[in-house]
Amino acid sequence: MHERLIEVIMYLLKEFKSNRTNENYHSLSQELSAKGYSNVEINFALNWIFNNLSQKQGKINQDIEYSSRANRLLHQLERIILTPEAYGYLLQMHQLGLLNDAEFEEVIDGAILEASPVIDIEDIKRIAALVVFGGDPEKKGAWEGFLFPFGSNTIQ
Repeated sequence: MHERLIEVIMYLLKEFKSNRTNENYHSLSQELSAKGYSNVEINFALNWIFNNLSQKQGKINQDIEYSSRANRLLHQLERIILTPEAYGYLLQMHQLGLLNDAEFEEVIDGAILEASPVIDIEDIKRIAALVVFGGDPEKKGAWEGFLFPFGSNTIQ
């Protein structure tokens, strides 16, 4: 479920980074709708980017901070478990700013803890969604105001 939000956010971040958008969010929404994403998913992703990305980039984790030109090399065990495609997608999420350095490490740790022989792109999306959107009570702000992001907010 949340993997689709990661996909939408990644698509939007790539478009923003390429400066192709010129703030034409309507055409981006139409492109995403044509790819099968709902208006709720698109609006949530846009809202999340504008509300959380500036806050995330402003916070510096003193324990883990990479140079902007550095790429983390995988340990031999991590290389065995993560497919090259999954690692590439993880690097993209980091370079686009969806994951900060500490969250990047959390995703790798989560992949190792899966105890699965192979972690592919879909697994990385799921683990990243858990790191970005849930699990940690300190990160609850990412979901603030979105109690039912895919359904009705009406309690019956």
